Amino acid sequence: MSIGSTIKKLRRERDMTQEQLAEYLGITANAVSQWECNKTAPDISQLPILANLFEVTTDFLLGVDISQKQTAIEQLCKEAWQLCNKGDKAGAVQTMRQALIRYPNSYQMMSDLAIFLYQRAFQQNCTQEEFDSFCTEAGVVIDKILADCHDMKIQGTAMELACSIYPEIGRYDDALRLIFDIPDISKDEMLTALYTGEKRIAHIKDIICKSVSAAADQTIWLASQHQEDGSSLFDEQTRIVLYEKAISFYKTLYETEDYFFDAESLAFAEKHLANIYASQKDSENTLFHLAECVKYTLIFDTYDETKETYTSIIPYGRTPVGINRNQQWNTSHEMLMRLHQDDNYEFLRDNNTFKALIERLKQTDNML
Repeated sequence: MSIGSTIKKLRRERDMTQEQLAEYLGITANAVSQWECNKTAPDISQLPILANLFEVTTDFLLGVDISQKQTAIEQLCKEAWQLCNKGDKAGAVQTMRQALIRYPNSYQMMSDLAIFLYQRAFQQNCTQEEFDSFCTEAGVVIDKILADCHDMKIQGTAMELACSIYPEIGRYDDALRLIFDIPDISKDEMLTALYTGEKRIAHIKDIICKSVSAAADQTIWLASQHQEDGSSLFDEQTRIVLYEKAISFYKTLYETEDYFFDAESLAFAEKHLANIYASQKDSENTLFHLAECVKYTLIFDTYDETKETYTSIIPYGRTPVGINRNQQWNTSHEMLMRLHQDDNYEFLRDNNTFKALIERLKQTDNML
């Protein structure tokens, strides 16, 4: 139905004449007649007045079905995420850009676009000029979300992205101000107080799992830090202790070795340890930690989140985090590439154990 037909229908339902509507709007009855005959249309400034008068939304006047609009937005976002998960970050970016031309006020689309732009910027084939352009565009999108969006979930995602993207475009102080403006409250603590019974127990377990994973990941990150001159922040022995401590966090949480999603972090911690020992030409420790790395890599690349559940006491009964298997490359492929490119492993190339580990990774490499 055209906007003229909609106005005519709403006017008649309220027993209102064209003259009465014209008088309310401060225009001529002929102008209203022209609308209803679809010869002209109301000025955009008149839409809120008409919507208020007829007690409908401007979308209703324009013939926009809100439910259909939301369905279309969700479908476009789904298509973009499918492209992203397959490794086509550029396609995901372009899909969202085009979708926003059609739905320019969709903050969900803006949020997804910012995510895709950030991921595209950090792809290996991205030039410095492209990196700066993608981060700048993402910053503009985030600014709009933070200024106008009232959806707290989308706002939260935008804030997280801002803290990563703003520093890349020279807005470090803006990122700091944004963080310090966030109220210092804990959603988890409030929910623990609010929930009761089994729901409270499940929530407490979730907090423990998230906390342990965060502590382990941050410890791995800490051990990997470098000074301004590019040298490691810690000496080799300290880094070994830190990586082993991170691994112990996970082993404490998952006493039945049901690592699932967190196996990826374990694999990278073990790879760091193998790197240290490889640089020392310590074949025994290098092969041990490399074997552990391969074990965790295979767990991560092959677990089925649709069938498996945790058996360890704290996460017991929960299903593991789902991941899209149609990624551009999996962890097995990434580990193979790292081992192939690292000259520190040259002294082990002819070692039978080393060769066997390489073959195990090849079996789950999704690029072969």
